[in-house]
This record gives sequence, C-alpha cells and structure tokens, in this order.
Amino acid sequence: MTKAALPIRLLVVETDDEARTFLRRRLTRLGYEVTDTADHERALAMVAKTVFDIVLLGLHAAPGDEPGFELLRRIRERRTPAELPVLAVAPETASEDVAEALALGANDCLLRPLYIGVAHARVGMLTGRGSQHDLQSRLDTLDEAADRTEALSAVVSELGHDICAPLNALLGAASALTRVCASPELAPAIQTIDAASAALDLIIVRALGRADRRARTPKPTLQVLLADNDAASRFAVHDLLNAAETPVELTEAATGLEAALATDTAFFDLILINLAAPEAVAGMRAIRRAERENSVRRTPVLAFGARADGVRQAIEAGADLYVREPLTPSALLTTLAEALVREAEDVRAVA
Repeated sequence: MTKAALPIRLLVVETDDEARTFLRRRLTRLGYEVTDTADHERALAMVAKTVFDIVLLGLHAAPGDEPGFELLRRIRERRTPAELPVLAVAPETASEDVAEALALGANDCLLRPLYIGVAHARVGMLTGRGSQHDLQSRLDTLDEAADRTEALSAVVSELGHDICAPLNALLGAASALTRVCASPELAPAIQTIDAASAALDLIIVRALGRADRRARTPKPTLQVLLADNDAASRFAVHDLLNAAETPVELTEAATGLEAALATDTAFFDLILINLAAPEAVAGMRAIRRAERENSVRRTPVLAFGARADGVRQAIEAGADLYVREPLTPSALLTTLAEALVREAEDVRAVA
C-alpha cells in the first residue's frame, strides 16, 4: 500500500483581510496545510521556527502597512530559494513589482486577480509535488489494471477496430507525452506508464498482427501540431515543449480546421488543440473523418482548455485525452494514466 503523502505546508502572508481569508479557505479546500498572517514580523518569526514548504506573499499592503518587498528580502537573508520557495502576488498592472520581486529572490510571481487554479499549479511546480497525490493514485490503479489486462491478453485473439484504434492512438500519445514530460522527479511515473503501455501494446500485436511498439527506435525529433489562437496558452505550450529533453518540431495553426488541413500533407506524433480555439471541434472531427476515409492510423489528439466540463465535448469530437489548463507534466501524466486505465478496462470488458 502506498504511504499517503503529507500535505504541503503553506504560509500565506497577506495584509488584506478579505484576500487572506479567501486564500486560506480555498487552499485548505485543495488539501494544503495553511497558516496565514497579516503581520510581517510574525511571519518572519514563523519562518524561523516552523518548517514550511512554500510562502505565498502579497507584495502590496494596505495603507500604513509595510509592503511585502522588505519581508521578502529578510526571508532571503535566512533561507535560499531552494530551501524555502516564495510565490509572490502583485497587482496586474504592476509589472515593475514582478521584476523587483524576482530580483529580491522570489521563485515566481502571480498577478491579481488571482486565479486559484494557476496558483495551485505554480505551488505544485515550486514544491515538486502539486498534483503528485492525484498522479500516484492513478499510477497505483494503472499498475493493477495493466497486470489484469496483460494476463488476459494471452487469450485474446481478435479485437474490433472500435477498441484497437483508440487504444493505438492512446499508446502513441503515451510515447510522445512521456518524452515531453521526462524529468528525474517524474521518472518512476513514466516507468509505470511505459510498462502499462507495453502490456496494452501486446494486445494490439496479437489482435492485428502488427509490429511491437517496444521494438521501435524512438524518433530523434517529435513532430507536434498545435491549434490555438490564444497567445497566453500558446506561450504555455511553448514553455512545456521547450523544457522537453527530446527535440520538438512545432507546427502551429490558428484554428481547428487549419490543423486538419495540415494533417493532409504532414505526419504528426501528437496534435494539441485548444478547445476554445475557433473551429476546434470541427477540426477534430475533420481529422477523424479523413483518417477513416483514407484508412490511415489514428493520430493522437490531446485537447486542452480552462473548462472542467470540457472532457465530454473533447472526447465526443475525437480527442484521445482532455487536460484542463494549466498544462503541467504532472497534469499530463495524470490524465494519461487515467485514460490508460479506462482503455485497459474497456479491453477486459470486450474480451
């Protein structure tokens, strides 16, 4: 049995009572162990005596109160950015505050109005944990599902196209995403996903008589197609792909139908589509229609967006995965593991 991870210990320093209460309640609901204060001297004393994983620091203070910059400077006199990450919060219009906070040693800076989902993701990135609990839970389930399916695959001689095509695309997505997300801290998760993918690939080998995916040499460069007309989300995707150890060649389209046209003349290892982009749903449907008409293999499509309820719309349109923004390696692997569990159980149901 996996040992439950301890909650992230977070210190919120915010002089605005309403903002501080909001942060304490929302972050506690997300599973953090939250301590909050409006007093900078008390915050400094707590940092000296109590072990925190991260500090969320409001830079601007109420009239007559001390701004957060001085507290940040004093924290850095005692603790390095690696020892105690500080996530600063500045007004949306104060770009100079962001520069000053980073110069004083903040690990990152968010702008108001504060979107709690982004804050949650940034805390996870800075602490190296974030959605690790969710990911570990999915991996434990995936381990069990893969073992059951691998034992079953020995007696499976034929599966229909409706099962094999989505499974094949999902395995292609796994091959691409594990290379995009490769990092030392995520290595155990990637090993679990790779092992489960190999077990599921055996089913396709036996059902369709095709070459074993494990015997293939990984491509030196991943070909990725991105359909997105939003500058901020494009930047996030660029940031994610630039951090990948595997070189990525990115082709961009502004709409879903432009992405579909791009697949007529080029092969892609992975297609990323912002569900909020123009013609996103029409583009995914056009891609799947062309694959059926031309009898070509199903290309992995990952849809993403800000809506929690976007998964149904994305999957019905032909996406293999839907990830809610912000895109992070842990979020991608969690979604991938969950989808692999679903496909493994579908295979068992058919067999």
